[in-house]
Amino acid sequence: MSLRKTIFFLSLEFVMSLGFIMGDRCYSQSVDREIRNGFEDPAVGVWEWTMAIGPMRKQVSMEVVEREGKLVALITTPEGTKLESKDFARKEDRITFTVRNEEGGKAMTMSHEGRLKGDKMMGTAKMNGGPFDMSIKWDASRLQKKPVGPCSSME
Repeated sequence: MSLRKTIFFLSLEFVMSLGFIMGDRCYSQSVDREIRNGFEDPAVGVWEWTMAIGPMRKQVSMEVVEREGKLVALITTPEGTKLESKDFARKEDRITFTVRNEEGGKAMTMSHEGRLKGDKMMGTAKMNGGPFDMSIKWDASRLQKKPVGPCSSME
C-alpha cells in the first residue's frame, strides 16, 4: 500500500471515529466523502452523452470505477446492453478506452480517444467491424449524484 493511501485510510479512520464520538454521523459521512473525492481519479464517476450517427441520436451512459488500482468503464449502450472496458486509461487530461461488442454476428470495436476537462469528456470514437466503419465525435457530461439516506439533505 502506498504512503498516500495509508495516510488517507488513517485520516479516514480518525474522522469516522471523531464523528461517532461526537454523535454526528452525517458530519463524519460528509467529511468522508470529501476526503475520498480528494483521492479519486478525476475520471471516476457517471458520464452520459448522445451518440449521433447521421440523423439518429441515442443516449449512452458510462460509469468509470477504480478496481484494484485500475480504471474500468462500464458502458450501457442505447439498446441497454452492458459492456465493460478494462483498458480505460487516463494520462493527465488524455483518456482512451475501447469497447467490444458483437452485432449481427459480427464483432465490433469502438476505440475512444479524448480529453477530460472537469465534468466534461470529449473526443472521437472510431468504429471498426459491425455494419460499417466510421469515426464520430462524442461529448460526455458527468452526472451529479446526490447521496441517498438521512444525510442527503446536507448537500
